[in-house]
Amino acid sequence: LLWCAKEAIYKMYGKKELEFKRIKIDNFELKDRGELVGAIHFEDQIRTYKLMYRKFDPYFLALVLHEIR
Repeated sequence: LLWCAKEAIYKMYGKKELEFKRIKIDNFELKDRGELVGAIHFEDQIRTYKLMYRKFDPYFLALVLHEIR
């Protein structure tokens, strides 16, 4: 799920120079579906996003809902 959430943020950002290590996912309780918060940590700013996820055994789908301001 963590990889899936990071990949959703990476694809939403849309620029190939973004490094995965700059994408952080907040702690969350793992369920079959839910929401989580992730962020891109730039040198001068942090952009935070709300994501939703759902498990399709054994896979996960994660979608970026919106930026949190």
